[in-house]
Formats: sequence, C-alpha cells, structure tokens
Amino acid sequence: MKTGTQVAYERSCSCAAPTTDQSRRTNEGVALLISNAMALVPPRNSTRPRFTLASGLLCVVVAALTACSPGGATTAQDGTQPPKAAQSPVTTKADTSLCNLISTQEFYSVVKAPVGSLHADIGTVSGFQEVNCTYKPPSLPGAGGAITYLFTNDGAAYFAKVQLGDQSVYNSETVVSGIGDAAFWGTQQGAPDAFELNMRKGNVVINILMDGSASDGSAYLSGAEQIAQEIAAHL
Repeated sequence: MKTGTQVAYERSCSCAAPTTDQSRRTNEGVALLISNAMALVPPRNSTRPRFTLASGLLCVVVAALTACSPGGATTAQDGTQPPKAAQSPVTTKADTSLCNLISTQEFYSVVKAPVGSLHADIGTVSGFQEVNCTYKPPSLPGAGGAITYLFTNDGAAYFAKVQLGDQSVYNSETVVSGIGDAAFWGTQQGAPDAFELNMRKGNVVINILMDGSASDGSAYLSGAEQIAQEIAAHL
C-alpha cells in the first residue's frame, strides 16, 4: 500500500495536461508534503548535518514541479521564462603570484638601471587586500619602484577617488586611453624623477611606480604603458 507521501509525490510528477480538479488535488498534495517536510527541520542549535530528510523531501518537490514544465525549467503563469540572475564577473584573487607577471629584467629595462630583486607581500589598504610587488635596487642609493594591485569592491568609485586625491600630489595628471578600463599618469611634486601610472581593470586598481636615473619621470611612460597592457591582459 502506498503512503500519503508517495501518493503526493506521484501526483506532483504527473506531466499530463491536468483538469481543474486534478490541479487542485496536486497542489493540495504538494502543500501537504511541504508541511510534513518542514515539521522535520531540526532546531537552529541542532548539530545535525545541514542536509536533512526535510531538505531532501523539499528537493524532491522542487524537482517534481520543475519536471512538469517544458524543458525542465520553471515558467510563469503566462508561460514566459523568468529572467536569469546576473552573473558576477570573475576577478583574479589577491595573490603574490601576480608579481610574476612583470620580471625584474623587464622592470629594470624600463628604469634603465642595474637589475635588482623582487619582494612580494600582501597588505591591507582601506580594508581591501593589496598585493605589493617591490623592485629593490641591488644597492642603495639606486633605482627601483613598485607595482601594487588593490582589490576593491567598487573599482570605478575607488579609482575616481585616487584620481582626485593625486591632483595634490602630482605636478599634473594625464589621462591615458586604451589601457585597462581607465588610466592616468603623473610625476610627483618635488620629485619629478618619480613617475606613477595608475590603471583600473574591473575592481582591481593598479599603481606602477618608477624611480630611476631620469631627471624627468615621463621618460618611463612608454615602458610603463607596455607593462600596464601586459597586466591588464591577465586580469
């Protein structure tokens, strides 16, 4: 003899065109099954596994109702498909392996100085994780620089704040097109040999700092742009 649960389950899986009475009986059977299933849910402080008999029965109900619609997908009463949820873009995670994107040889070929060493670590800025790639000269004083990757929750808004704040730090800001989602560069006030290129790719804000032997940091612009393009291609 079939149990009430089995009968309700079989009714919910009937994909033939239902009559009004059949639809009513099916809905009543599904409602009864859900009610019985919810009664099996353990208290919040229970140590039982998250997947309980109740959750299993509810999955059966959902699967049965889904199987009864065309193509196995749920449909609205007017027969239209519900809109799909927007998918979040995949973003590279904060990891020191990002420092391997630009080798010491490539970095120092732009700075035009003896090749030094690369130090990688992860810090926190404004509550966001930041990967720091520091290019240290072989001896001090010497040429070097850094590339940082800041992982924000709103890259566009954060980048706008950086661009506004750097107006008081740079001699001037120059917007660069065709690099990442947005980019600009400038030389520091009081240290025109220190060059910075800032770029955004998605929610990642990148800063490329170069301090070499040139008296005018803008001499590093072409090489820094090439490095920025390589980084953008991997994010």
